[in-house]
Amino acid sequence: MKVCQTCGHKNVDTHNFCENCAAPLGVAGETPAPTPKWLTAQAQEETLARLKKKKKKKGQYIAIFIVVAFMILIGIIGANSSPSTETNASKTIEKTKTAAQTVAKKKNEVREQDKIVWEYFNHIVDAHNKLMDALNSYSDDKMTKLNFYNYAKEIEKYQGNMSVSPPGNVPAIAKEYTRSVADMALFSQTAAQKLKKYLDSGKTSDLSAAQSAIQQVTGSINVIANNRVKVLSDAGFTQAEIKKITSEN
Repeated sequence: MKVCQTCGHKNVDTHNFCENCAAPLGVAGETPAPTPKWLTAQAQEETLARLKKKKKKKGQYIAIFIVVAFMILIGIIGANSSPSTETNASKTIEKTKTAAQTVAKKKNEVREQDKIVWEYFNHIVDAHNKLMDALNSYSDDKMTKLNFYNYAKEIEKYQGNMSVSPPGNVPAIAKEYTRSVADMALFSQTAAQKLKKYLDSGKTSDLSAAQSAIQQVTGSINVIANNRVKVLSDAGFTQAEIKKITSEN
């Protein structure tokens, strides 16, 4: 019978290792060799304790690593997102500011050019009104036929020059606006011309032609007003601003 020196279990003589703890067994009747320290129960318990301690520390290290990594990740996300959000907001504000400045600049340019065209229009209106005043004076026998003829001749020449010489320094103003004012000058020129012809011929047909030209002048005023409103509106002026501008003239 072989007795295990490690655990004290009794084994049959033919076993070389303990069937309980697998420790090597000596020859029956011989003094068994001392059990290695690393196979003793105490050594195994100590080893197991160290492994548990290392495992615990390893777990702590992993937990700390995860926390640190998470904090770093949050820092990176914050560093990337905050400036980006701030930058986007700044860009939006800058774009809005730039757009507003562009609109304001265009409005100022168009308004200055509108003043030029409207001054051109007023000169034409003044000349045409003087022609109508002269016609009324002639009809009331307050002006001689010769004086009226010479007056009509002067207006014809003046309005002819105005019709072919519209302002050339208003590139932002729509062509329709400036051209409609030039057309008014042409209609007034034609009216003066037809009145001269009537004074020469005395024919009612020539007087009728003069009256048609005068009606064209009156009708062109509405066209000019509509074109002016469109130009100002396209430039960004509100209805209230346009009303204020037109009331000033």
